[in-house]
Amino acid sequence: MEKRSKKKAKVELSAKSNPLWKHRKLFSFIYFLITTFLFLVYIKYSKTVGFSWDLMMFFYIFDIFILCNLLINKKTLYNFMYRKRYWIGFVLLSILVIGKYNGSSVPIWNDIVQPEYRVKSSIIYGSARGIRSDEWLVSTPMTLSQATPTVNFATYNKILGAHKNLVMLYPNLPSKDISILATPNKIGYFFLDVERAFSLAWYLPYFIMFFATFEMFMILLNKNKFYSLLGTIIAILSPAVQWWQNPTLAGYGALAVVLFYYFLITEDKKKKLLLSVLFGYSGYLYILILYPAWQVPYGYVFLLFFIWIIINNKDKVNKKVFLYLIPTLMVIIIPLALTFYYNRDVIKIMTSTVYPGGRDSSGGGADYISLFTYVSSIFFPFKLLDNPCEISQYMGLFPIPVFLSIYYMIKARKKDLFLIMCNILMVWFCLWVLFPLPNILSKITLMYTSTVNRTQVVIGYLSLIIYIYILANYHTSTRENLFSKKRIIIGIISVLSTITIVKLSNKTFKIVAPNYLTLKMTIASLIVFSFIIFLTLCNDKKGNNLLGLLLILLSIETGLFVSPINKGLSVFYDKPLAKEIKKMVKEDKNSIFMSADKDRYTGNYLVVNGAKTIDSVNYVPNLDLYHKLDPKLKYNEVYNRFEHVGVQIIEDKNTYFELIYNDYINMFINKSDVCKIGVDYLVTSGKDLSNLGYEKIYNEYDAYIFKTNC
Repeated sequence: MEKRSKKKAKVELSAKSNPLWKHRKLFSFIYFLITTFLFLVYIKYSKTVGFSWDLMMFFYIFDIFILCNLLINKKTLYNFMYRKRYWIGFVLLSILVIGKYNGSSVPIWNDIVQPEYRVKSSIIYGSARGIRSDEWLVSTPMTLSQATPTVNFATYNKILGAHKNLVMLYPNLPSKDISILATPNKIGYFFLDVERAFSLAWYLPYFIMFFATFEMFMILLNKNKFYSLLGTIIAILSPAVQWWQNPTLAGYGALAVVLFYYFLITEDKKKKLLLSVLFGYSGYLYILILYPAWQVPYGYVFLLFFIWIIINNKDKVNKKVFLYLIPTLMVIIIPLALTFYYNRDVIKIMTSTVYPGGRDSSGGGADYISLFTYVSSIFFPFKLLDNPCEISQYMGLFPIPVFLSIYYMIKARKKDLFLIMCNILMVWFCLWVLFPLPNILSKITLMYTSTVNRTQVVIGYLSLIIYIYILANYHTSTRENLFSKKRIIIGIISVLSTITIVKLSNKTFKIVAPNYLTLKMTIASLIVFSFIIFLTLCNDKKGNNLLGLLLILLSIETGLFVSPINKGLSVFYDKPLAKEIKKMVKEDKNSIFMSADKDRYTGNYLVVNGAKTIDSVNYVPNLDLYHKLDPKLKYNEVYNRFEHVGVQIIEDKNTYFELIYNDYINMFINKSDVCKIGVDYLVTSGKDLSNLGYEKIYNEYDAYIFKTNC
């Protein structure tokens, strides 16, 4: 009771030290009156955002946070938030899930399927991103197909491609088997409705990345909350994470680091055993992401952390520790062995495909395409670019932190183990990016599974870690006069460095998007980053407070507006075509559908509503079907791959296949071959196939369904 009273008194004293606290009720009333007025004015004159109660709720959550900063002593406020951080995270995640919010770009379907019948926009704020087709066109429809009555989360999905698909690994979809352990964010599909389960699956990985990254920085920076939070915000809102929508890689890797650290230092036997199991599980989660192009270089960064932790806690390493690692290995090996055993046929097929097949890279041979593009990524959310994903990067200011780390170690005349390890790894990554290396070296280091472009993103991640480490450990307490000789020299170096980095970034854009950057945008980049690099090179304690604020604001501007705030999945279920497909499937769940628009979209829409659809995305090529159409295997090189599928019915030629992109084929099927593959219904958007002799059974809002009478 006495401790609680002291804490309460401390909070009250801290709050009352603010003069606004005495008039907090009046101030709060005036504050909310003004901010509400400004919010409504913004909504009225905004061309992209409309009023909604959902948006107002998000606004007031942010508004209350700002008000707390004005009324309550910041140290008291942020210490409270730190102590209650997991509860705050739980409440925020619950709000998102209960409200059915997600960051998906599925509203794009409004313009693809029956565009004349508009389902009410579910976007609360932001814009749907067409470039994220891997999400709205592929992974989301596939995931939702599992929730249909036809499949009901079975281990085998029989509606994707209208053939039997094992969904434990490739693709890994929510199913009632051991594979759900590899995607804990999808567990909600078993106890929540589909829209709320989708929301949980969407946001939980971001929350895991946030807290895991924060705790990892806390370990690295000796519990420095300010810099740990700064590094976490920059990391999670970086273009590399937001445009690729891949928080699991950095999240599960950081989680493994944190669990390993506490496993090593704890003396409690029960906790050690539990942490051993959880550490193994985090490793299992990381491995099952199954994207070596990023997993391997990211893995090197996390391996660096493991080695650093072991060296710093070598007194904790003994024979007993190795005994406790046995459960760790069991948690990793047993589920992996079972997963790969059950999926052995799928793995065999995928490794023999033309694309993606096996990867074998030796590095080099490409430009430094995304090492410096962080300076231009500040424009990506607001000025459209064909493919911002491929040139997105972490806001790690590469290569400034690398040079600074060397400078500080020389100046301090000390061997900083962590910085030495980071720079060795950075040199290895840069050699890999710039020069082709001996094949045997690529094989031994596993880097042959990666690519130069993917490794560059991890260079940005490593640069960010070095950057935050330097700010936290090498800042000075003294602040020199702005016009001192030292500051003038730093200013000149800052401007020259920024000009060089912006020039290198612009060189990339001349290749990938020649007309994207304008003179005004280049000047804006020069001004913003000259100031940021200047404060970075000064690296004094007070200046770093301003630097931290600028970096957070820049990260919010760069990353927070990439994905929209979307509510629900109504575009999949409320269209007349969706209702008709559901009705038909309910009458005959074994009927086979195929879209015939020569596009890659409609087939993926049909599976969401339970229809067995031949031309939905094929993760594993449907070779049995293709061989019926191509018995001589003339087009095997075309269709033996992961593929989007477009279909067109023809009369004047034999059936043939055409490769559009590495992951996109068109099937030109002769009318006489349609029944060979057992198609019951053809679906089109705006294309009448009655002239080919098919019976029209549905025509509404420019969508047609035809019966083949096979």
